[in-house]
Amino acid sequence: MRRKGHLNVGYIDDSYLQGDTVSECNENTTDTIDLFTRLGFIIHPIKSVLQPTQILIFLGFVLNLVNMTVSLTPEKTKRINDKCFELLSEVNMTIHDLAEVIGPGLLILRDGAISHNRPQIASDRTIHQKSRNSPKNAYNSQN
Repeated sequence: MRRKGHLNVGYIDDSYLQGDTVSECNENTTDTIDLFTRLGFIIHPIKSVLQPTQILIFLGFVLNLVNMTVSLTPEKTKRINDKCFELLSEVNMTIHDLAEVIGPGLLILRDGAISHNRPQIASDRTIHQKSRNSPKNAYNSQN
């Protein structure tokens, strides 16, 4: 897909496709669906966002390309708030309890001590090049 100039991100069974224009995004979506179908994958039409949009929920986050923000969904925000209030009443908490609040991927246990693991950000020439373009013209779709 990169040879065709498409910007795609995949995580398990979710995909994020991006283009600078509506037509680029539609072409990316069509090419990606064609490839996945040829490889034997089934695209779920109800769970997929096949029309270009500038606001999208992806992996539990709201990606807003209009104002260039990433935020939690209201459901995720409520779940975290509820867990925080629950933990305030606890005298002791487990690592699991803490991970539920700050994210399980962010905690590591080293020699019996908890440390915070900063997520690695992979650099990609295509992403860097796309990020320098006008963000107001970026569109995305998910399948």
